[in-house]
Amino acid sequence: MSSEERVAWVGVASGSAGMLVFVALALIHALGDGRLAGQNYTIPMILCVFVMVAPVWIVRGLLARGRKKTDLGPDERDRDIARRADQAKFQVLLFACVVVLSMAFTGTEHFWIASTVFAGLGFSLLVGAGVQIAGYRRGVPTW
Repeated sequence: MSSEERVAWVGVASGSAGMLVFVALALIHALGDGRLAGQNYTIPMILCVFVMVAPVWIVRGLLARGRKKTDLGPDERDRDIARRADQAKFQVLLFACVVVLSMAFTGTEHFWIASTVFAGLGFSLLVGAGVQIAGYRRGVPTW
């Protein structure tokens, strides 16, 4: 398993965990006062983004530190897989931006707009990691 595939698996695990933690915190808070949009979502959302991103940074740093001096880094296949994963991530983020803009133009409450941004970021992380893992497991299709 290449180091980039390991980072992708960590991205799937941490992205899923971060999104589930935020949903759980929001639902627990909503059970207390009965209203989702009225809660203070700033700190839990920032912490969950940190839970999603920090493990990827840590693993990427550890793998780079442990890399041998003779290792040449990613090859052409790795770069192609990373490019396809980035394209998939950007498509998800573009869709999320359109949804968020439409929500903002219609006057949706801030909680829902922020939650949609958070979900877009989380899903883009998951989709990108999934495309990357599929590229390593099944190969890169030639078009």
